[in-house]
Order: sequence, then C-alpha cells, then structure tokens
Amino acid sequence: FTAKVPRMSINWFVFIVWVIMRGVFLSLAWTGDSSEAQRGKVLRFFAESDIDRGKAYFREGFAGKIAAPYFRAFILLLFVVGGFSLYLHERVQAWVGSGFWLPSIAFLFMFFLIMQLASLPFDYYLGYFCEKKMGFSNMTAQEWGMRYLKSTFVSWIIQAIGIILVLWVFRTFEKWWILLIPIVT
Repeated sequence: FTAKVPRMSINWFVFIVWVIMRGVFLSLAWTGDSSEAQRGKVLRFFAESDIDRGKAYFREGFAGKIAAPYFRAFILLLFVVGGFSLYLHERVQAWVGSGFWLPSIAFLFMFFLIMQLASLPFDYYLGYFCEKKMGFSNMTAQEWGMRYLKSTFVSWIIQAIGIILVLWVFRTFEKWWILLIPIVT
C-alpha cells in the first residue's frame, strides 16, 4: 500500500511552513540579541544613540514588514488557486492576439503591474514614510515616486529578460530544459 500525496497538499504544506518560519524569524528580529558580548561588538562601531535610533526605525516599520510578504503571498494565491492567472491570460490573448511570445510577454507585464500595485502601499510606507519620519531621507514624495518608477522599470526589464530566457529554453529544449535552466539562470 502506497499513499499518494496530492500535489496541492505539498504546496500548502510549503506555504504553511513559510508562514511559520517567517513568523519565527520576525519574532527573533523583534527581540534581537541582547547579550553583552554582542552589545560590545556593536558599540565598537555605533554609539548608544545610533542603536536606539536603529531600534526605533526597525519597530516603526515592523507592521509593514510583517504584512507586505503575506499580502503578496495572498495575491499570488489568488492568481494560482483562484484561477485569476488563467482569466488574465485569456484577457491578454483577446487583447494582443494568439501565439506564444507576445501574449506571454504581455501577461508578464500585466502580472508585474498587478503585483507592483499591490505592493505600492507597503513600499511607500516603508520606503518613504518611515525613512522620512526617522530622518534617514530628505526626499520629497515626488522624488521618491520618480526613483520608485525608475527602479520598478529596471526591475521589470531584468525579470522579463530572465523569464523570457527560461521560456525560450522550455520551448527550444523540451527534453533537456531541466538541466539547462539552472545553467541559463
């Protein structure tokens, strides 16, 4: 007798383990290492006021640091489990036509846009608001927005090139892709 574990169960197990591990590591980050040996090492490079300021900065954005990855994971679950990726792919194909490359690239950029919009409130809170409040940034909201747009554009291009390369390997080397993907990426 051999029991087959459904694939979905394994995916959920991995997701639950990720949630638990992230919670453990965040709680360790919250408490920190208060040993005297570690404190002595830190005080060689930072003043007491720097340490207090760093703790305040960390705690200011802690809620956002907790919520952002879980919210992104929720959006990804909607895409995969909720069937939204299939719906989006069908809409993209209706918009740009059939084929492989153009709909795939358009789908990628639509996916990137959705994920970026979902992340924007957290990115703004952590990257602009907390930085400004703690005195680590003197950028205006407009300057932050332009920097955010530029970094988003560069990130999308790099991600798209990587994904297109992986798709090309899948389509070109149907039998050897499992060996080639690690080499290409």
